[in-house]
Amino acid sequence: MTRSLARIAAATAAVAMLAVAAAAATPEVIRLPRGFRPEGIVALTPPYFAVGSLAGDGRIFTFNAASGTGMEVFNTPNQTIVGMSYDRQSGVLWVAGGPTGGNVLALSDAGATLLVTVEVPKDGNTAPAFLNDAIVVPSAKAVAVTDSANAAIYVVPTAAACTAKGFNPASAARRVPLTGDWVQVQGFNANGIEYSRRAQSLVVIQSATGLLFSVGWDGVATTIPVTGGPLTFGDGLLFDASDPAVLYVVRNRLRIIAVVRFANVGNLLAGARVERNITNADWETPTTVAATTSGELLAVDARFGVDSPGEVDYFVYRVPSATGGGKLLAGRDPRVCGHRRPRIGRRGGRNHRVQRHGYRGRGY
Repeated sequence: MTRSLARIAAATAAVAMLAVAAAAATPEVIRLPRGFRPEGIVALTPPYFAVGSLAGDGRIFTFNAASGTGMEVFNTPNQTIVGMSYDRQSGVLWVAGGPTGGNVLALSDAGATLLVTVEVPKDGNTAPAFLNDAIVVPSAKAVAVTDSANAAIYVVPTAAACTAKGFNPASAARRVPLTGDWVQVQGFNANGIEYSRRAQSLVVIQSATGLLFSVGWDGVATTIPVTGGPLTFGDGLLFDASDPAVLYVVRNRLRIIAVVRFANVGNLLAGARVERNITNADWETPTTVAATTSGELLAVDARFGVDSPGEVDYFVYRVPSATGGGKLLAGRDPRVCGHRRPRIGRRGGRNHRVQRHGYRGRGY
């Protein structure tokens, strides 16, 4: 009996030591390639994440949040990669293309393989589109994309990722004007976008005014009053993984993430108030945020305005969430166009050049 208890105690101690070692190895800061110029981040199949580049060369960097190591998996000329959203049911990564070309990209293999480039409709009476952020809504079988330069969103059917289903990339997207309470102003307008499953509504932040809106698929926008607002310089949005009443609003120039809590998420997201702000002394211009499975947030620092942006280092910072998180749902076995998606981390894919960086996050 004594010998058995000793074995149990030894095994327990070993497990505890492994847990401590794993925790110690998890990087608090993840280094991106020098000159990468990041903006958007999205959670893929845990523990992987993808970050896109504003540098104009279409780069996507995929990394393991547990180890901090990653590699560049995609690049294409004359293309910016801004906001991103991952369809866990199909394994398709959707990307807003910023000001270059007015397009939305659909990729598989954790961003390594380009499936299709969807062109958005052009309106000769408006400014060139700046496609800023995207959100996949599986229940609607659609992706919604914001345009920071015009009072509109674009809706793309998720089936458009598979051209074999008969979608024409040149006509798959639909332009939906923003109406209702929406007033277009000078500066950056529609920026971050999310979807509330409880309220069954899109949520959009208007950067220049700091106003938050509930937006229907018909484009009708309703102002969401926020006690403690306005949320000026609002950028990326993210609903908490475990508490649908909590919305994170990244306020880039102010270097904070506002934690907005709703008293009633089922009634047009009523009773919103800024509960607190998440800060980090090392941030320069945080833009977007994604959630880990361990109840933390990963925030991208775009470092807007830095001298020689193509020659400096960029980082992703790990910070505690407001609720302690909860497990993200992995969804069904991802399949792309009816075929099983290759495992994340596989080297290769179409239309891209892979470059390994092997960067490890510096610990604090």
